Parts: sequence; structure tokens; C-alpha cells
Amino acid sequence: MEKVVAILVDERLLTTSRAASGEEQVDVAHEALIRGWPRLSQWINEDREGLRLQHRLSEDTKEWNQHRRDDSFLYHGARLAQAVEWRTAHEGLLNELERDFLDASVLLEQREEEEEKERQRHELEAAQQLAETEKKRAQTAEALAVTESKSKRRLRIFSGALALFFIAAIGIALFAREQQTIAEEQERKSRRLLYVANMNLANKALENGTVAGAREALNAFLPDTKNPISENVRDFTWYFLWRLSHPKKITLRGHTSSISSVTFASDGKTLAFGSADGTLKLWNTARGNERATLSGHSGEEVTSIAFSPDGKTLASGSWDMTIKLWDTVTSKVLTTLRGHTGPVNSVAFASDGKTLASGSNDGTVKLWDITSGNERITLSGHSGDEVTSIAFSSDGKTVASASLSDMTIKLWDATTGKELATLRKPFLMPQSIAFSPNGKLLASGSYGDVMFWDAATGKELSTWSGSGSPVNSIAFSPDGKALASGSGSGLIRIRSVATGQEITPLLSGHSNPDRVYSLAFSPDGKILASGSNDGTVTLWDVETVKELPSLSGNVLSVAFTPEGNILAAGNTEDHNNIVKLWDAVTGKELVDLRGHTGGVLSVAFAPDGQTLASGSWDGMLKLWDLTTGKELATLHRNATPGVGFVAFSPDGKTLLSEYVSTITLWDTATGKELATLRGSTGEVFSIAFSPDGKTLACGNDDGTIKLLDVATNQERRTLSRHSVRVSSVAFSPDGKILASANRDGRVRLWSAATEEQVAAQRGSEQHIHSEFSKRIQDRVHPELTLPGTVDKHSRNEAKFREL
Repeated sequence: MEKVVAILVDERLLTTSRAASGEEQVDVAHEALIRGWPRLSQWINEDREGLRLQHRLSEDTKEWNQHRRDDSFLYHGARLAQAVEWRTAHEGLLNELERDFLDASVLLEQREEEEEKERQRHELEAAQQLAETEKKRAQTAEALAVTESKSKRRLRIFSGALALFFIAAIGIALFAREQQTIAEEQERKSRRLLYVANMNLANKALENGTVAGAREALNAFLPDTKNPISENVRDFTWYFLWRLSHPKKITLRGHTSSISSVTFASDGKTLAFGSADGTLKLWNTARGNERATLSGHSGEEVTSIAFSPDGKTLASGSWDMTIKLWDTVTSKVLTTLRGHTGPVNSVAFASDGKTLASGSNDGTVKLWDITSGNERITLSGHSGDEVTSIAFSSDGKTVASASLSDMTIKLWDATTGKELATLRKPFLMPQSIAFSPNGKLLASGSYGDVMFWDAATGKELSTWSGSGSPVNSIAFSPDGKALASGSGSGLIRIRSVATGQEITPLLSGHSNPDRVYSLAFSPDGKILASGSNDGTVTLWDVETVKELPSLSGNVLSVAFTPEGNILAAGNTEDHNNIVKLWDAVTGKELVDLRGHTGGVLSVAFAPDGQTLASGSWDGMLKLWDLTTGKELATLHRNATPGVGFVAFSPDGKTLLSEYVSTITLWDTATGKELATLRGSTGEVFSIAFSPDGKTLACGNDDGTIKLLDVATNQERRTLSRHSVRVSSVAFSPDGKILASANRDGRVRLWSAATEEQVAAQRGSEQHIHSEFSKRIQDRVHPELTLPGTVDKHSRNEAKFREL
């Protein structure tokens, strides 16, 4: 045998080693030996389980020893029995440590068995003791039963007396409860009276232009988060006034002539605007009221104003050929700068606040020392006689001046007065100029165009065309990513500096659109102020504007999740009939939902924001899981060529789909069709569930509104007051008021209880959405007019004082 092993070792088919016990071991080194020696293969297979057990024993022993021979690492039960059995036949293969491990395992199991026997013995003794105790208790109970029998007679006599006492006590309790109910009812009436009084106060405050007072009255009825079951008395009145005092647009009035210039102080708390009536006004943006009116330019037009960087000084240029410096705290004139021989068209502070630049119709630009009030240098390089606009770079080292007469823009060294560059282009006609916040770009507004220039080299970079009228004013957003431009047509555009794409709808709200003379962003970028020749300053809420990637195809439908954090957009066949999802906060594209074979006509989110429904020309209604991006179900509409409108019920259990005059209700859990509603005589253009989900309002092409009972599939009533297509319907949050709007701008309010009209007004058909529907509101930008310009007629017709 040794000779055979030696030969196989020489052929490198076997290897030898010495075990821990000292015995020599032989291991197979090449699988060829196993293939050519069947008997050996049989031996190996028979002992393979033993080898695995030995390897596992070795590893477990090492771990036991590494953990200071902790008992929790020892073998128990079946594993121990298997190891002991294997040890009997292979004792010689174990080392000393492995033997100790198995011995300790056996001793531990024996000890645990003895402890278990001891525990069972104690339990048996305890059970016997309990049985004895129960026996004694039974004997005691028998003795008590005899005593109880004797006591029952006495107890019946006592119970009769006690019953009389309980009857009296119940009477007292009922009386107390009645008094408590009366007190609670009185408290509710008092709270309702207080509510009505506060709503009248809020309404009056809005009429007087005091937005802060209106908000204070409304805030008294905000939900009590510490007491979630507290009564909520708010109704349509509260929500309507709340929207009026938290508008998307506020119009400030007071000047008797056009507004030539608007600007924010660096802290954003003060807005200043100057007018052709010769006065300036300071407006407190936090409180929403006028702080002061500054008069001192002899009635001549105030053409331009600018705050110093610290906000303590306000400079104003005028047609009286002077520049005045005002103390913004006391509203007093600090000094008057004289030197120009023509009207002053533009003023601007350097970033250090020590230098002021002014441009005039005398063709010059002057730099002034603010500390001394002296003229420091005069820049004379324009060949014409009108410097229309000036601007400082963000580092204060460069001054830009624009001239309408010689149609050039010049760049100057603010320290030496040396001309650095002249920007020319045929028919440039610069109306306004502005440096980007980082100082790298110079933008100029001209006739119909906005141009961008490299501020360092003066090279033209790009041009935005298409406004069709003079661009009188431009302003960069504080982060430099957007540029607002106001034109002679009264329209305001906000576009991405990087792409030139408009990131908001056109803003048009001045009452007599002609020219937007001045624009200014608040320091936080949330508000854009515009001044126009209609004599008003408008504040636009641009805080929620986000630039989203655009689809290359035709977008037919969009929808936000209830939280507003995800935007869905349905696309047509030129972009693969997909639904795209975006992060509405960052603008990042999230996922494409693919599966429709026709254009996606409508999308809608479930109230929980986890499911999306999409309807398409392909006749299918699909449900999507937003967590996974996977399709949940496909609901087929064989009777119609497409799904034109989809909407979820308030509880999310029912899904509505519509095409032309047929409305289908679906069970969102099972995907089964619940009912088909055919209550319309014309094409349906707008649909709304009541907040309780029991009523469906349908606005039709024939000017009627159909009220359908969702449970019975029956038409309950037809409301007929509109003369043309009903384009919008919406319920108030409490479900008491139904509002409708048609294409001619007529808005009507209906009582949901009586289904009678309670008010009507003329206005934007989008106005209705801003008052009632948060989901629809996200798709429009309602224009509401505040302080001093609230439409009293519409409020009276809404019967605020009657509610």
C-alpha cells in the first residue's frame, strides 16, 4: 500500500501531510485519479459528509476558543449527537482543542437536562400545592354560600332603597347633561358670531387696502393643530378672503401719473417707486402698506431711483435736472446733486455705496462722491444728447451707459473714467441695460429685442427677438438664471438666461396696458415688481416658478401630485405617446411611462399621490404605480375612440373617464366598470366631484351644468343660466357652493343645497379655479387686485355679509 501511495505521490496524483494528532494524511491532488479509480470515488463519496462535518467542527471550535470558550458557541441537540457519533469512528482525526470542544458540549447538554428535570419537579410540586389551595377555597365558598342565603333577604330590602337613590341621581345627571349641551350650543353660537365678525373685519380691511389686518382676522380661524377635534367654522367666505389676502398678484395704487422706476431695498422689506407726478413712495412689503411719500422735485417727473447697498439712502433722478439723496428712515432730503444741464434719466449706486452714477439728456454720465456730494468725474463720449440708461457691474469697477441718440452702449472704467469699449449694432436703440449678478453678462433692451453681451470684451453673444415693441425695462433675477423684460405693449416676459425659453406665462395685468417702464426682483427672487404708465405698481409672485425640461412633442395634458412635488405630462405620437414624470422642485426628469399607442389626452393623480391615471386616443385608460413606475392595470373603452378626461373621486376609490357625452365610473381597486352616466346632451368640457364624492357636476358645450348622483347613476338636476359653453366647474372646499364659468368670462355661484344661483360676476374664466380648486389652481395664475382696488361689487354679490 505504501508503494502504491509513493507512486501516486510521485505522479502528483496524491499529496501527503501530517495531522495535528501526528498521523500522516493522504489527499487527492488531481481529479484524474478519481475518474480512473471507481473504488476510490466510492470511498470519497461515502466520507464526504464526514469531511464536511469535520471542517465545520474545526471552524466552530476555533470560534469557540476565540470567544473565550463561551457556552453559547457549543453544540446542542441534533448537531451535537451527529458530532459525537462521528467522533466514535474518527477519534484519531481530532486535535486536543476539538476534543475539549465536544467534551464541553456534552457536559453542557447534560447540565441543561438536569436543570430541566429540576424545573419540571418544581412545577409538579407547585401544581400539587395549587390543587390543595383550590380544595380549601371550595370549602370556604360552601360556608359562605350558607351565609349569603341569609343575607339575600336583607339585600333585597336595601336594593329597593338604592334604586330610588339611583333614579334621583340619573335625573340630576340628565339635567346636568342638558345644561352642558345648552352651554356647548351657546359656545358654538358665540364662536359663529365671532367668526362672522372677523370675516367682516377682514373684508373691511381689504376694502381699506390693509392686507395685514385681513390676514390677522383670518388667522384666528386657522386649524388648531394641538386640538385636532376642535370645531372648524370656516366656509366659502374664509377661503375666498384668504385667497384675496394671499394673492398671486398685488396692485399698488396712489400715484396720479405713470410709474417710471421701481426698486427694492437690499433687505427686501421696502419697495420704492417713482412717478411722473414728481413724487416717490416707500412701500412696506412685510405689512403691505405705504410707508411714506417723498416730495421734493418741484413737480417734475421722477425718472429713476436707486437704493444704496445698505438701504439707508435712496437716490432719485428727475426732469428738474437734479439728483436727490433721501434718508430712508426719516424720509428727509440729505442733499441735492446739481451739475447736469438736461433731465436726469438714470441713476445707479456702485457696490461699495460710495459712488453714484447718473445719465442725462445732456449726453453725459457723471460719477458722484456720496460722502461729500461732489462731482468726481464726467464721462463724455456719446455723440448724441440722450443717455437713457446706466448700470454698475457687480464689483463696481465698470459703468455701462446706453444712448438712444447714437444707438451705442459704452463701457467705462469707474475709477479713471477711461472708455473701455463701445458696443454697436445697426438699429440698436438701447432703452435699458443691466449687468448680470456675476458681472459677466450685460443685457440690453432695444426695439423688439433683448441682447446679451460679454461684459469683459463687449462681444455680442445672443439676441432674443419677438416682442414686437420696445423693451423699456429689463431685470436679472438675483441668482442670474432668469431675465424679466417689460415691453411697450404692457407685457412682461420671464425667460431662462441659459436657453431663452419662457419659464412663466406672459404677465399682463396692468389696467391700461401701454408701457412697462421699470422692473425689479426682490432680493430673495420671490417677487417681481413692475411699474407702468397706468399709474400702478404690480407685485407678481414668482416664487413657485420652476424651469422644467421640455418635451419635443405636443403636450396634451399635465397634472401635479396633491403635494405638488411631481409633475406628469402626457404627450402625442410625435414623442412616442408617453407620460413623463418630473420632480417639480428640482426640474429633474424622473421616468417615462410607456404603453399607450395613441396620444395621451388626460392625466390625473389619485388623492394619495401614489397612483396616476392616463387616458389616450387609443381608447385605453391606464393606472400606473408611481413608486415603481409600473403599469397596474389597463381599462379598455371599446365603445368610444378615446379617453378625453380622467379624474379621481375625493376618496380615491372611484375613477372617472369621459369622452364626448359619455362618462364612465371605475372601481380603482378591481378595475371593474361601475356605471356609465349619459346625462349630458352635448360635449362635456369640465367635470368636478363634490368633496363628499356623492355628486358629479358636468359643464357642457350647450351652456348647461348637469348634476349627477354618483350612487344611483341618475341625473338630479340641470342648471341653465350660461348662454355659452361652461368651461370650468368647481366645488368650494366645504361643498356648500358650486362655481361655474363660461367662455364669455361670466362666473356664477350656486348653492349646493338648494341648487339655486346665489351670485354672478363678470371676470376671467380662470378666476373660479383660484378660489376653489387647488389642483386646477396649479395650472393657472389667477390675477387678483389688492389694496384699494379689490372689486367690491363681486364681493357683495358673493354675499359675504350674509354668510
